[in-house]
Amino acid sequence: MRRLLMAGLGFLACVSLFLQAEQPITTIKDDAPSEYVVKKGDTLWAIAGHFLSQPWQWPEIWHNNPQIENPHLIYPQDTIILSYVNGAPQLSIGKRAYEKRSPAIKEVGRDKPMAPFPTKIINDFLMHNKIQSEAQVEAAPYVMAGIDERLYVGSEDEFYAHGMLSEATKNIGVFRQGDSYLDSDSGEVLGHGVMQIGTAKLITSEKNVAMLKATRATTAIRRGDLLFQEIRPASVKGLSVKPVKEAIYGKIMSGVESGRTTAGAMDIVALNRGHLHGLEAGNLLDLYIPGVRLKTMGDRGTIEAPERRIGSLLVFSVYEKMSHGIILQASQQVISGHIVKNP
Repeated sequence: MRRLLMAGLGFLACVSLFLQAEQPITTIKDDAPSEYVVKKGDTLWAIAGHFLSQPWQWPEIWHNNPQIENPHLIYPQDTIILSYVNGAPQLSIGKRAYEKRSPAIKEVGRDKPMAPFPTKIINDFLMHNKIQSEAQVEAAPYVMAGIDERLYVGSEDEFYAHGMLSEATKNIGVFRQGDSYLDSDSGEVLGHGVMQIGTAKLITSEKNVAMLKATRATTAIRRGDLLFQEIRPASVKGLSVKPVKEAIYGKIMSGVESGRTTAGAMDIVALNRGHLHGLEAGNLLDLYIPGVRLKTMGDRGTIEAPERRIGSLLVFSVYEKMSHGIILQASQQVISGHIVKNP
């Protein structure tokens, strides 16, 4: 809890460098507070959102206090102050709750500094979810039944699976198929979401029938669940924001959880753009609502209104033709069909 994470302002500074050309004027929100006390669980992006219409402009008005050691780090209970110098807005750290000094000993008791974006949400997602192609899903071994034809299998239970599994196969993950991601533009299925619900080890395998033992199960394993290589632990701790190299114009395909129709800030969504289109993990994209058709006066027909920006998202997981991103900011609910494109 006490190790220092220096990525915070570096993340926002990087974002600012390639966006500031289109956002030259720093806009303070009308309802911005004069000061804000940092809370545990805040992110730098969320803190900036209390003051700025465009949170990535934080570095442009951030003032380092020379009297404070490590001003780039922001901790819970720090007070962020909004002030104006020669008419220009300025954000700085005011009171630091952790500072305590004595002639002989300097005590520094501080909590974990603020992360630039919600790394825990992303890491938790990557620990349990991945995308498989249609061919991979169709070829995957699948659970048939438990011993004595039991319908459900739990941890330490044995079960039968159909499909080719080698005796050398290790680290078997048990997955449940989730959303199928359909590109509304092309009609192509870009991938199938699968969620890991457990692990298993192979006991015997003969022809197309294998017997396995569930070594871990977060929910009951059932007929039809798929067997793939277990997901390795992943982390976005070192993820850095980078400019989008290609012109991106894509769409939100769906939310993460089955049945979800809307998403908001800090939710994860799927995009119909991937490596083939020039996307990389760390790219920042803007969210837009498609333009609507409006009737003109005097029955002269209709015209299409321009697209309207409603937020931004960070791409963190990229596949061949699709990717996942986390919504950092949204002024309204995001739904399938909303547009993502370069800032």
